[in-house]
Amino acid sequence: MKARLRHYLSLAALAIVLVFWVLVLRPAALGGPTSYIIIRGSSMVPTYASGDLVIVRTAAAYRVGDVVAYRVPDGDVGAGLIVIHRIVAVGQDRLTLRGDNNAAPDPWNPRVADVVGAAWVSVPGVGRVLAAIHQPVVLAALAASVVVAMIVAWRPRPRQDKRPLPGKRLEDVTEVPRVLDDSGAVVGAPVARAAAVVALDGPHREHAHTL
Repeated sequence: MKARLRHYLSLAALAIVLVFWVLVLRPAALGGPTSYIIIRGSSMVPTYASGDLVIVRTAAAYRVGDVVAYRVPDGDVGAGLIVIHRIVAVGQDRLTLRGDNNAAPDPWNPRVADVVGAAWVSVPGVGRVLAAIHQPVVLAALAASVVVAMIVAWRPRPRQDKRPLPGKRLEDVTEVPRVLDDSGAVVGAPVARAAAVVALDGPHREHAHTL
C-alpha cells in the first residue's frame, strides 16, 4: 500500500512540474512565453555579468526602467542579434535602450514587436555551463552517459526462487556405509546411521545421537 501511494505521489509531482513547465518555463521556440538568454560582454555590469543566465518573459507592455531582450531590427547592422539592455525612453513606435555599463544609448531603436521579453529571473554563472554543454564533445559524452544509465537501470534482475527446498527424510537414504571386520561381520552401521540422522535432522535435534 505504501509503495503504491509513493508511486501515485511521484506521478502527481511529475504532473505538477510538467504543467508548471508548460505554463511558465516553456521556451518561445515551442510556443511558450519564455526565452533563455546567456549574457556575453560587460555592458550590463553590475546588474548582469558575462556568463549569467537570464530568463525573460513576454509582457503586455514595457516601460522605462525595464531590462528587456530584443532582436536588432531587420535592415540594421547585426540584424537578428539578441541584445539585453535597459529601456531609457519609449517613443511613438520605437524604444531607446542602453546598457547599465554604457555611457551612450544603443545604436538601434527596436519596435515593441522586436522585444523578446522582459528580464524575469537571473542565475549567475549558469550560462557558462549551458554554453559548455552545447559543445559537440560534451553533448556526445552526456548522451553516452544517459544511454549507459538507462541500460543499467533497466537491466533485468535475476529471479530468486524463494520456494523452500524439499527436505530429506531418513527413509530417503538408500545406503548406509558398511564396514567389515576381519571376520566379515558388519560393524559401525549404527554409528553410520546415527551420523546420517544427525546430518539430516540438523543441529537442533541432538537427541538423534541416541540410536
